[in-house]
Amino acid sequence: MAMFPHSKLFLGSEKAVVISGPHIQVLSSKTGETLCSTTTLEDNAKEALLKAGPIRCAAVDEGFVRVVTSGDDKKMKVWQIEGLKLLSERELPKKPTHIAFTRNGQTILVSDKFGDVVSYPLTPDPTSKSDSALATERDTASHENSSGGTLVLGHTSLLTSFLLSVDEKYILTADRDEHIRVSWYPQGYCIESYCLGHKKFVSAIHIPKSSPNVLISGGGDPVLKVWDWMTGRLFFNIPVGEVVEPYIKVRAKKRKWGDDEDGEGGGEQQCRGKKVHGRKGRKKNQKNITEATEQSVAEEKEETPDVGEIPGELGEETEVLESKEQGEGAGEVIDPVLVINRIETLRTGETKTIVFSAVGATALFWCSFPDVASSPPSSVAPQIFAHNFGKPVVDFALDSLSADRIWVLLDAHWQPHSTISAPTEPPSSSDAVKLVQLSSSSITELDAASSPLLPSLNTSCILPSTPEDLATLDLYALLSSMPKNVEVQHNPMNRDGSSSAGGGQTGGKKLNAKQMAKAMTRKAILQKTHGHPHGKGGELEGSEVGDLEGRESKKPKSDAGGVDADGAEDVTMDEP
Repeated sequence: MAMFPHSKLFLGSEKAVVISGPHIQVLSSKTGETLCSTTTLEDNAKEALLKAGPIRCAAVDEGFVRVVTSGDDKKMKVWQIEGLKLLSERELPKKPTHIAFTRNGQTILVSDKFGDVVSYPLTPDPTSKSDSALATERDTASHENSSGGTLVLGHTSLLTSFLLSVDEKYILTADRDEHIRVSWYPQGYCIESYCLGHKKFVSAIHIPKSSPNVLISGGGDPVLKVWDWMTGRLFFNIPVGEVVEPYIKVRAKKRKWGDDEDGEGGGEQQCRGKKVHGRKGRKKNQKNITEATEQSVAEEKEETPDVGEIPGELGEETEVLESKEQGEGAGEVIDPVLVINRIETLRTGETKTIVFSAVGATALFWCSFPDVASSPPSSVAPQIFAHNFGKPVVDFALDSLSADRIWVLLDAHWQPHSTISAPTEPPSSSDAVKLVQLSSSSITELDAASSPLLPSLNTSCILPSTPEDLATLDLYALLSSMPKNVEVQHNPMNRDGSSSAGGGQTGGKKLNAKQMAKAMTRKAILQKTHGHPHGKGGELEGSEVGDLEGRESKKPKSDAGGVDADGAEDVTMDEP
């Protein structure tokens, strides 16, 4: 039977809050007893909760009084932890990527896929705009916020994470375009500095409590970077790629060029129409997906010449290659993708330690915190350690009472053959939560006797689900959404490389079956069209082929958006 993995865990001295799919559960930290749960809501409230889908972002205030959640329905809900009473519900303008309370718990900050950070008061303003006023604003404004939010700052790229400085005078934001920005808070329009140097997306940032002037960042680069965030100075890089990548067991599926991974319109999602949430909408969604797939197949057939029109041997070879390609394409599993998920720091004895995890990796990683006080900082990279759990690490949380203990959330029902899709076979299970004790060079897994909360998280808190629910949960979506572009196969300005079909290589990279078939088809058409007036046997002379290729104008584009007929993508320069 399929089960929801725990996706978030918040630990307090008296209570613990665990997020599992669409549900919230509150437990006693001392006894492990379940105090309240959204699974016991009344029928109407429970149905609305399930219809909203899984919780994507959640945060708890410092006093452990309230928890705020949000998901794909773009509704921000504030709950009272005592009794799980819903205090307020507000609509967000875009899908959230991160959410947090300020220290006093009176303001909620939300970053979204549009690139904005918006602040909301804890209690909604009772003088909110009327429906008629909102309708008028919707007709005249390009971007609206119907919930009374105040824009703090904006990026031109998807925001992945943010955090406030210890004194809450600055806000640090990271995006998918390799940027880390330091701005004043709440005057986000005043930019203090940038931390520039990442070559890929930034997905995790952290300020150690013991070193409030230091920022640790990670993402798609094979290094963690340690900064003086106030000046933007890079202290040093910590190489982690060689240690982490062997443990990345979950593979993302290759997405088509033009797919809208941000979920805000455009790409393939527009072809499917509006996505309907909940169980009632799944059949409709599947129908839309099927129709979109059939349409794209029909369009591709119209663009591709009939194989029968191509001269014998070449046409047969092309047909074989295209038949092989049926198993490739958008569903093709790609190489491991590194996405740093969370970074934390703790103290083990007298040593400060950096702990981090990666999306789809089955291990937890740690290293000693380098000495940034020395001048110049040490150039010797710390050793990276790993502890393999055999199941992907979903998230982890530091124990609130013991400084060297870590709670690790696992995808216990994951199977080695699984990708980002839900497993199709009944999986073997293991513990959903592990409690470990960290030393400088090793991790010790603790048993149930070490905390009464541990057995509860692995038994009574495990909630049943369906394969469809797990597919909607999509724990490993960041593996496909964080990399900005599908890999460009060759330099589009290199005409010689793009027109070479026989070698099976383009720009030094191997063509897949579909690209090779299309290149050979194009070459066959050129030979059939221009072959008779030139040379012997209907073939072009070498110099004539070069002249013909030199005169080749713009290559045809497919309707997938920015894709050449041989599968090479257009490259669009992002704004700095």
